[in-house]
Amino acid sequence: MTSHDFDDGDIVTADGTPIPLRTGYPYLADIRDTTRDLHRQQQAAAAIFAAIKADGRLKTVYVDDMQHVLDMTEPGSRPIG
Repeated sequence: MTSHDFDDGDIVTADGTPIPLRTGYPYLADIRDTTRDLHRQQQAAAAIFAAIKADGRLKTVYVDDMQHVLDMTEPGSRPIG
């Protein structure tokens, strides 16, 4: 993961709430398929986000193409059981 150049409010949730990218999400993991297979790229990104979400320790936002918020998670949100 690397730091990113996005500012707070560059991305908004579906209801228009700005997401504090710079202050709340300081690192970026960019998932790309080197053969440009978009379906495989999306599957890999979804699997990685699902693992992070299941772990429950990180505050994360899952964004497609820096335009669409697909999911978000907060620390401690891991289901118990």
